[in-house]
Amino acid sequence: MGSGMPGQVPKLSKTNYGNWSIQMKVLLASKELWEVVEDGVEEMTAEAEAALTNAQRVAWRESKKKDKKALFILYQGVDEATFEKISDAETSKEAWEILQRSMQGVDKAKKVKLQSLRAQYEVMRMQSSEKVGDFVTRLRTLTNEMKRNGETIDEVSFMEKLLRSMSKKFRHVVVAIEESKDLTAMAVDELVGSLQAHEYRMLQDDEESSGLGKALQTQLNFGESSGRGGGQRGRGYQGRGRGGRGRDQGRYQPHQKEVEHNQGWNAGGRGRGQSRGQGRGQGRDQGRGQGRGGRGDMSQTQCYNCGKFGHMSYDCWSPRKGGDANHYAETSNTGGDPMMFLTVQGAGGGRNGTWYLDTGASNHMCGEKELFTSLEPNGGEVSFGDASKISVEGRGVVAVVLNGKEVLINDVFYVPGVRSNILSLGQLVEKGYRVLLRDGTLAMKDGQGKEVVRVKMTTNRLFTLSMDVKETACLARTEEEEEAWLWHHRMGHLGFTGLKLLSGSKMVEGLPTITPPQRVCEACTKGKQRRETFEGGKSRRATRPLELVHSDIAGPFETTSIGGSRYYITFTDDFSRKCWVYFLREKAEALEKFKEFRAMAEKESGQPLKVLRTDRGGEYTSRLFDEYCKQWGISHQLTAAYSPQQNGVAERKNLTIMNMARSMVKGKGLPKKYWAEAVQVAVYVLNRCPTKSVKFKTPFEAWSGWKPNVKHLRVFGCVAYAHIPDQRRRKLDDRSERCIFVGYAPASKAYKLYKPGDRESYHL
Repeated sequence: MGSGMPGQVPKLSKTNYGNWSIQMKVLLASKELWEVVEDGVEEMTAEAEAALTNAQRVAWRESKKKDKKALFILYQGVDEATFEKISDAETSKEAWEILQRSMQGVDKAKKVKLQSLRAQYEVMRMQSSEKVGDFVTRLRTLTNEMKRNGETIDEVSFMEKLLRSMSKKFRHVVVAIEESKDLTAMAVDELVGSLQAHEYRMLQDDEESSGLGKALQTQLNFGESSGRGGGQRGRGYQGRGRGGRGRDQGRYQPHQKEVEHNQGWNAGGRGRGQSRGQGRGQGRDQGRGQGRGGRGDMSQTQCYNCGKFGHMSYDCWSPRKGGDANHYAETSNTGGDPMMFLTVQGAGGGRNGTWYLDTGASNHMCGEKELFTSLEPNGGEVSFGDASKISVEGRGVVAVVLNGKEVLINDVFYVPGVRSNILSLGQLVEKGYRVLLRDGTLAMKDGQGKEVVRVKMTTNRLFTLSMDVKETACLARTEEEEEAWLWHHRMGHLGFTGLKLLSGSKMVEGLPTITPPQRVCEACTKGKQRRETFEGGKSRRATRPLELVHSDIAGPFETTSIGGSRYYITFTDDFSRKCWVYFLREKAEALEKFKEFRAMAEKESGQPLKVLRTDRGGEYTSRLFDEYCKQWGISHQLTAAYSPQQNGVAERKNLTIMNMARSMVKGKGLPKKYWAEAVQVAVYVLNRCPTKSVKFKTPFEAWSGWKPNVKHLRVFGCVAYAHIPDQRRRKLDDRSERCIFVGYAPASKAYKLYKPGDRESYHL
């Protein structure tokens, strides 16, 4: 063992038995001694030892020597009081067992303490003034204490708790992380880094909010001061003024060659706006204006309207041009948005993937509905300089491809009559981007200072950005196509041939006439594509319910479901082809799920289960499974070894379920943890879809005897709002919560909704 051994041996105390036993096991195993502690050494009399062969005698004596070495190490790892308990032990195994028994009282104390720690863990929340790093340290300290008392919190659970416990100001970023990230594939440090980056941006915003204005200030306040107290007298939103004494505010800094829009422009000068300012000011200090200039050197700036240098188009005193006039627009909607300036020539350039980067637009705008991946109704109007008005019909997300990468543009107004797609630089600045203009080039950087866009000014002095359109299979161009796509998604991405058959043959109620569109569903292509298979031979079909049931297990899935499952098992009735699905944490649960299924199915059908057909998976061939089938007179048919094709009905059913579930998750861009909910919906929908094996009926009707109604079906993953019961809210609290639709409640006429960040499902 060496003379240095005592210094390496962990010391046992009254409170560290758990950690000590782990360390001691590792130490003994490293010296090849743990086996004798665990198994013990057989005691022999002299006669028994004499009867051994030389090799057996040598091995036995070597084991005895190892046992004494292990016992010595245990002696070294305890204090004097504990040593007295094991001093009479003759073997290391005996000493180890004595220590285990004596520490049982300590384990009970740990359990009591663990209950207290669990309570602290559940109620722990981030304080509003607390920093992310401090809260993570506080939470980690608590989980480490729980670990020392016998309960380990895995990294995924730790991250879920962290997101659940963040303060309200992090709510939107928490939702974004939960919707876009798979926590099982994410490290804790990565998550904490994302939260700290967001915290840093919020601190920056707070520091910059006291300046004269953020970069590319597009939402300008008109006539904020009323009466005589304003400090401006002029007619323009920039304050035309008549002189003013504000010396410092209007001075031009000659060394400032670059205009960085994140620093803002000084208001003031001689501008002539579209509306008239009010107020004459009071006292000498306020004066009657704010001085001239305030924008740096404008001598090289050319006006879009008159072509002269020294001012910008919205400061221009020349009459507006007719056909080529810039479109100045203001919006009025339910949110009370201020002015929206569109300084883009009306060329209709947005239809070819071109977006205009506009310093005057207060919001992103797009006139092409098919570019939106999600769209919600939103009222309001856009009023142009010629007194014409266009309605704002929605607000949503546009998907484009920039430099080969998919980019989502949020908060885009859908304005059907607008002729150009507009990117508001002011809105981008509010999102944390920095915009710089220099030498006819516009550059944009993200919050970390990484350049994401660099474009040169065009010959007509515009900044344009070319972005390819990301084709989405969810938006159609006609009402008929829109309805077809809607039902395609509601029916779990069922093929249009099946949809048309289901609609035309009136197998279900509530389904309108379907006109198949000409385009291909991208989510179906990604989720369902496979190689062609060989045709199989026909087999005899069952003539009554439960005469033959096919079963198979799918999994393990690399991502654990929200409910903690990694497998699912299906049972398919051969007569009706109706399918039932159950979710498993381990394959060993298969027998219990089979018992549940049999009791339910026999009760519903009034028929006994006669034959069960499965593959030769260990979960089906266990002794307990075999005994259960014999007990209830169920014939258990097994496929030939290495021939899962013989269980073709169950295999094909699982393939169809997974194709549909994969397409639903892909179609909405949801995290993989929603796979179980998607599988449940897929089975629910497939039972209401046509199948070649049952003529002119759906599996649901073939099993139950009546036609299903599909009017209640909804698109998997769509946004839904759950009503909050009166008992759970106060007078001024919200009456509903934003959730995600994830399925249909099995035991009631209700929808199953999931609120990101919670483990709770709402049945409505």
